[in-house]
Amino acid sequence: MKSDITIIPSGNYHILIKGLKQNDIIRIYGTSGVLALQKQAKSETEQLTKLANRYRLNDYSEKLLEDCLKRQAPLAFEILDVDYFKEFNDNYGHLAGDECICRVAELIRGMEDEHIFCARYGGDEFIILYHDMSLEEVGKKVAGLRQEVMKLNIRHEYSQTADCVTLSQGVCYDIPRQGNKNWDFLHAADEMLYKIKRKGRNDFIIGNIYTEVII
Repeated sequence: MKSDITIIPSGNYHILIKGLKQNDIIRIYGTSGVLALQKQAKSETEQLTKLANRYRLNDYSEKLLEDCLKRQAPLAFEILDVDYFKEFNDNYGHLAGDECICRVAELIRGMEDEHIFCARYGGDEFIILYHDMSLEEVGKKVAGLRQEVMKLNIRHEYSQTADCVTLSQGVCYDIPRQGNKNWDFLHAADEMLYKIKRKGRNDFIIGNIYTEVII
C-alpha cells in the first residue's frame, strides 16, 4: 500500500487524517515552517499471488467471526493445498513451482465476492472464508475449485494422485457460538484436511467445529 503524505503549514494545526486503520504507523516530521505527516500502512497483499496475506486474513477473519456470531449466520473456513507440491518443486524447479502457485491463486482470486474472502496462508496453502452461504452452496464452490484446478492440466508426473496438479481441501462449516475464535474454525478445517490426506488426497471433506464430518 502506498504511503499517504500530508504536508501542513506550521501555522495551521487543523489536521484531518483520513483512512487510518489499526496498526498503521504514523510519523510526524518537523521542517523549517512545515510539518510533514506520513502514514505507512502494513501491506495487506501477498506479493506473488496478489491475494490477501496472513496479516489481512487474521484481521478480517476475527471481524467476520464476530459479525456472524452476532447474527448467528453460517461461517466456513477452508484450508487447501496442492497435492505433492514439494515433489513438484523439487523436480520441476522453483520457477515452475511459483508459476503453479500463481495459476492456482488466479482461480482462487476469481472466486472472491461479497460472501467469499481468499488469502494465501503460506507456501502452497490457501485459506478461503465463506459466510452467509448454505452448506450446499459452500460444497459446490469447494468441489468447483477442485475441478477447475484439474482443468488447468498442469503436468505433475511426480504426484501419487494424478498426472496433473490437484488439491486437497478441508472445510469447517458451522454457526459460531459464544467463545469461538477464528482459530477454532481454522483448526477444525485443518483436521478435515488431515483426514482427506489420510484418505488419499485430491478430494475434500466438510466438517463442523467439533471436527465431525458433514460431507
